[in-house]
Amino acid sequence: MAYQIQKLNRFIANNPALADVPFGIVRGVPITPRQALAMLQRGEAVSEVVAAMSAAGIDPPQQDWVLVEDYYRRLLQ
Repeated sequence: MAYQIQKLNRFIANNPALADVPFGIVRGVPITPRQALAMLQRGEAVSEVVAAMSAAGIDPPQQDWVLVEDYYRRLLQ
């Protein structure tokens, strides 16, 4: 969960104009990145928030793997 909190903090810092724009629905309520961050910090509806982040592309795991792969390729060069 700390990883998702870090991702949301980074997303909000990099995209302040989108911080208060709803990106997903959790428990039938549209949530913004700021609300999602607060929910994760409270430990509330964690799996639903993470699923909404993934669906919205805020937390795309495949992108992280591409970055890790590139990092190790550069180390080997």
